[in-house]
Amino acid sequence: MLLITFYFYKIQLISIIVQASKGFNNYRHMTNLRTLNDLSGDQPILNFFAEDLFQDNRNIDKSKVYIDEKKYLPYKKLKRHGHSIKDFLNVLYCNTKKMKGIEQANALVYITGHGNDGVFKFHDREWLCRDDLMDAILFLSTKVLKVLLIIDTCQAETMIKRNELPPNVFAVTTSVRNESSISDIHNSFIGVSTIDNFIYYLYDVINNITSDLSLVDFFTKIKNRPVGSTLTFSFLENFYISDFFLNSPVCSTANTSKHL
Repeated sequence: MLLITFYFYKIQLISIIVQASKGFNNYRHMTNLRTLNDLSGDQPILNFFAEDLFQDNRNIDKSKVYIDEKKYLPYKKLKRHGHSIKDFLNVLYCNTKKMKGIEQANALVYITGHGNDGVFKFHDREWLCRDDLMDAILFLSTKVLKVLLIIDTCQAETMIKRNELPPNVFAVTTSVRNESSISDIHNSFIGVSTIDNFIYYLYDVINNITSDLSLVDFFTKIKNRPVGSTLTFSFLENFYISDFFLNSPVCSTANTSKHL
């Protein structure tokens, strides 16, 4: 008798990471995306970007991803799932095979690029409005356990309606109305800003803690750093670092399942 055993891969986290800028001057947004890829571990990652800005012809060192004047990461090619608003919304509405089997998973949704009051620009061609984003996030929240939504752009808080978010969505924004998100970190060798302040300090904080923290405590630590703009986040219990950043140091010892 032939015995066949099937092994099913359980998805713990789906990361949906949007970098909606074009041009070498927006190098920092690509670094934001790369940094969150590194923190997501071996779980599915759906990246949205139009150009690999690290390979722009104006970049004099394509072999490295510069973080600041001293630190860098080795370059690696990232797989792209799409680049348009339609591509992004299709994922949030689970209209793709990549979103199958996520019922017992958490979702990290990160958006970086250029925003205005209630709108977010995609590659200098189209605009995502607040209502469309909210509708899609509300739908996604019915398909997964928890959602961490991070909007890292100018006037980011205007892209959500906090009073309409369900209790399984933890929302973080890096600026308020009429405020810019800040990047004052650069590398003089390649001549551009290399990473936005929020992601820079998120990465620093997460690599210098020794135990799992609630997201409230985690983002409070980041807020105490010189981010340069107004960091606003939900005050919800039962959301932890190990729910969303599976490649962070705390996840080597944290029991992720205890928070699900």
